[in-house]
Amino acid sequence: MRPFEIIIPILLVLYVIWQRPRPFWIRMLPGLTFIALVLHLILEGYRWQMIPLYALILIQMMLSFWGVELKRIASLLSLSLLVVSTALPVVLPVPTLPASNGPYQVGTRIYELTDPARQEIYSGKAELRRFQIQVWYPSESSTADERAPWMAHAEIFAPAIARSIRMPSFFLDHLKLVKTPAYQESRLAPTEAGYPVILFSHGWNGFNAQNTGQAIQLASHGYLVVAVQHTYGAVITVFNDETVARNNPSALPSGAPDDEYEAAARKLVDQWSGDLGYALDFLEIRENDPDSPFFRSMDLARTGVYGHSTGGGAAIQFCGTDPRCKALLGMDPFMRPVSLDVLEDGVT
Repeated sequence: MRPFEIIIPILLVLYVIWQRPRPFWIRMLPGLTFIALVLHLILEGYRWQMIPLYALILIQMMLSFWGVELKRIASLLSLSLLVVSTALPVVLPVPTLPASNGPYQVGTRIYELTDPARQEIYSGKAELRRFQIQVWYPSESSTADERAPWMAHAEIFAPAIARSIRMPSFFLDHLKLVKTPAYQESRLAPTEAGYPVILFSHGWNGFNAQNTGQAIQLASHGYLVVAVQHTYGAVITVFNDETVARNNPSALPSGAPDDEYEAAARKLVDQWSGDLGYALDFLEIRENDPDSPFFRSMDLARTGVYGHSTGGGAAIQFCGTDPRCKALLGMDPFMRPVSLDVLEDGVT
């Protein structure tokens, strides 16, 4: 829990359990609790898990204003209700991403890419393949830099993730309050040798920022980490023009016969492998662009790829077909979509 989320129930408990005679400072606690509530809303932000505590504060304020003293049994009931109300934000806290332990601070940028050589196969429209990447990199942050949110457009992402795990759409709204240890678009830390590049591919119905903790840790140790958001395979994608592309379940048809399912899965992973390849093409362009924040800063001869689940399969497929991949890690990789050629030949 965040600081004011801890202070508020403590003040409420003190006021409820301290019966007559109440010294002056105890009688001031309802007002102090209300001030703590205002500071919480301003500095930390509203979240629905705190609603029962918000209600208790207002009730306690009104009772104190009218001079109503709760009898012992009412105080015990209030205390019980307070314990239950406090449990909700404790069980569902605002997540905290661990700080990295490398010598570098970390910056992050998001780019939107359109591959002119590939068609989109999951939108039902005649359009080019469009997807996003998020880059984490060693940086030199300044006092003007702001910490980056865990996920861009969290107000859209959080309800989509909640629905995907069959919870009410508001259930994960507090994710919009999560800040990461990385700084938004901070300046790249200078390098002479160039930073090795690591690509990340998320799982089916996942999203590019799902392994942010890993990416930040790697970037703090001198890697440039690029997470791909696979449009229509991710839980949801929000583009710069605010176009929303939701997960297309037909891309990986649950319950389909094995041969049909595997054909669809290989088609999907081939598309994702293409995303990884074009992301690397984009980085090569940025490496040689004097106007790029990554100009002459990457060692693309040292490129690794890792992925989770379906993204693990995409990583294996990419590294089995593209010689630019020099290192590979599959995290619980989904192997059925990997092509027979790669399965037979392996990876170097």
